[in-house]
Amino acid sequence: MTDDDTVLGRLGGDLVVRVAGPADHDAVVELNVAVFGEQDRPGVRALLEGGSGVEWLVVAAGPDADRPGGGTLACGCARIPHRFLLDRTPVPGSQIENVTTDERFRGRGLVRALFDAHHRRAAEAGELLQVIGGIPFFYRKLGYGYGFDVPPTMSIGTASAPTVDTSSVSVRPLRDDDLAWLVGLDAGRPRDGLTVERTPEVVATWLARSRPGDDPAWESLLVAERDGRPVGWLRTITWAEEAQYFLLPGHSPDVEVADQLLAHALVAAQRMADVLGRPLELLACDQPGSPWSRTVHRSGRPRPEPSAYYARTPDPVGLLQAIEPVLSARIAASGLAADRGEVAISLYERGIRVAWDAGRVTAIEAAPPDTDPFEHGGVGVAPDWFPALVLGRWGASGLAERTDDTILGDHAAVMDVLFPARPNDVVADL
Repeated sequence: MTDDDTVLGRLGGDLVVRVAGPADHDAVVELNVAVFGEQDRPGVRALLEGGSGVEWLVVAAGPDADRPGGGTLACGCARIPHRFLLDRTPVPGSQIENVTTDERFRGRGLVRALFDAHHRRAAEAGELLQVIGGIPFFYRKLGYGYGFDVPPTMSIGTASAPTVDTSSVSVRPLRDDDLAWLVGLDAGRPRDGLTVERTPEVVATWLARSRPGDDPAWESLLVAERDGRPVGWLRTITWAEEAQYFLLPGHSPDVEVADQLLAHALVAAQRMADVLGRPLELLACDQPGSPWSRTVHRSGRPRPEPSAYYARTPDPVGLLQAIEPVLSARIAASGLAADRGEVAISLYERGIRVAWDAGRVTAIEAAPPDTDPFEHGGVGVAPDWFPALVLGRWGASGLAERTDDTILGDHAAVMDVLFPARPNDVVADL
């Protein structure tokens, strides 16, 4: 790649949007540390050097800003590729993270410029879904809506939590020789709703972010063993500024394993608190219907989260075409299996026609929008709520009940079949 290939755009003054190369890595790491704290160093370094397809874009300032490593790093963020699965059907996409701006350059639209560039490159790569977690409301300005729920979060009380017992289950850090086991375990993971495929490259990046022996260990990945064999795992992340220690469940085959993963994580949390010199709030993401859920509900109480994960679906027709097998399966399993018909979904500025016959979807295509579907008994979904519809945050009728600009008109029965409420299990991935 030549220098010219890395330059994606020029903003006002001497600001340049470009792809970050190896010569920028140290500056990217230091900007993240300056803005978010030392806790970000290992994670950012792993994303920069992990070789898992992550692309960093930056805005640099100065007369040599268009040169790799040149200029002052003003802003940067990464696009992390994911292979999402919706009820086992692949949806190519990514997550944009580590959005970081030098305070001297804030208020100039640099984040918007980087997101625009990332979105163009995501479209070139055929991505149909981008997600991001972060500041409430902010990313709605950049084309995102609240697409799917953060799993319920439990505030853990140490007095009621299990204690370490190594008699039958031991817990240790993830090792290189665990990668094949974890990826193989993930292959048999339940795929109901929205999940992420965990590739060897993804797990290797997790390992690079949490190398044993780091002091303090801002991130860790714990493995539970029984009879010398790995049987379960758990990720942990510390946020120093917020004084929070998060537990992100992976897999626990039974309550005994879940108890010991939690108990060992809490020991590590206390060590981290001692290093930081202040207590940490212990927060565990729930995994409803699992042994882990039983453990954390015995050990804590619900703690509401402020908002859901953001999602963006830039090509609504393409996304529905990609998940046509899911939509057809829903039709075939419903009372509409012997029926035929069509529904027009207006996104107010554009529309989608979905037709079905004899238990399968027969057409998904662009259609003229209806700017006032209420007047015609039609369906209307605001563009920023379309991700929530497709990903099954509440189901079609649930979405219409909660949002003023979702209208199902005369077609609620069909929309509820095509777009039911679906779970998600992405907490350890994002």
